Amino acid sequence: MYKKEKFRAVLGFVLCQTDETMEYNTRIIGNKFENVDFRFTRISMDSKLNKKTYKRMEKNIAKGSNMFNSNTIDVLSFVCTSCCFYLGIENVNKKLLQGRNNKDNKLRSITNTAEALLKAIKKMGLENIALLTPYINELNEIELDWFKKEGINVLNYGIMELNYDRDISKVKKEYIIKALEKLDDDNIEGFVISCTSLRTLQWIDELEKEFNKTIITSNQAHLWYALRLSGIKERKKGLGKLFKKY
Repeated sequence: MYKKEKFRAVLGFVLCQTDETMEYNTRIIGNKFENVDFRFTRISMDSKLNKKTYKRMEKNIAKGSNMFNSNTIDVLSFVCTSCCFYLGIENVNKKLLQGRNNKDNKLRSITNTAEALLKAIKKMGLENIALLTPYINELNEIELDWFKKEGINVLNYGIMELNYDRDISKVKKEYIIKALEKLDDDNIEGFVISCTSLRTLQWIDELEKEFNKTIITSNQAHLWYALRLSGIKERKKGLGKLFKKY
């Protein structure tokens, strides 16, 4: 007789159509947290990353949320840092909840990447940071405004001005290191590397040792926050100070 496996937590992620990184990063995390299930849906979007694309995506968030089976998800979230900052954290969470039609008894929490990133920065006690993003300037300015509103001082920042997820996911570790070197100074307490398409999760420990500063990335923060919201509290090595200490 088939026996359904009981997971400690089931985390559901609504991904952008062009995302090439988050599923890869959840496999890294999944190897460290036993008996946690990660599930995904995707929503359609234009390939070019800008305000118009994100505005058109807004109506699709609820559709993506609705694709999960009822009463199967503990924590549900939308994955895209700049889109969440542009559409608004509370608005994105509202769209996710609309897609569930209030039928879930199991669902514990709703979140998104921008919210998780801010929660991680504050949990680490960072007030003065350097910010690195792959975005064009119109999206970068939105994120800078959010940090200012939240009392986070962005002392230095760098942008790559990339327009497509497929290009962002190809950024090499050597480029990230050189970019951080340009942003580093004695006044910053840590680096924030923004964007779920950047493949930086597996390099965080190495970067923290090299620069002797905290590193927070979008996918690291998102997965950390989703796990904590689900009730899973184990601290783990190899994923940066955020997972090791909090």
